[in-house]
Amino acid sequence: MKSLLFTGNPATGKTFLARAAAYYLCHEQLNIDSLQSRDIYEDLDKIEAFINSDRCEFIQVHPSMTYEDIVYGIDIKATGSMTIDYVEKRIKRLCDRAKISEESFAVIFDDISRIDASVLLGNLIYAMEFRNESVTFADGSELCIPDNVTLIFTE
Repeated sequence: MKSLLFTGNPATGKTFLARAAAYYLCHEQLNIDSLQSRDIYEDLDKIEAFINSDRCEFIQVHPSMTYEDIVYGIDIKATGSMTIDYVEKRIKRLCDRAKISEESFAVIFDDISRIDASVLLGNLIYAMEFRNESVTFADGSELCIPDNVTLIFTE
């Protein structure tokens, strides 16, 4: 399973299901068809543990969020002196961990419709198209989304 999209009206449980799907698909290694038979409420503690692990990134999308906040971007530190670096962010670091692991990983984009998806996802869209291949961008940065990373979106 490479990508999932949960759609529906507000307050219908999209986020709840997306988090459960990440756990069942990536930790329990279940297939998508068997998710309906699971008792999510019974597994809530396990689901939360997986969501908070280094194998999952839960990204609560907000209107000011951009690609630079989640994949590659500027990091400013002011500790005695100011340093400005172009650094790898949450999704890039997760993909790098996944590349050297046989375990499954998940990225959940919650409420993707809050923002222009192209602004948020940017070059990530290109990397999604070329799964399991290292993609080099105009700024020289590289990204590979391995096959063992499931992208889950709620809208």
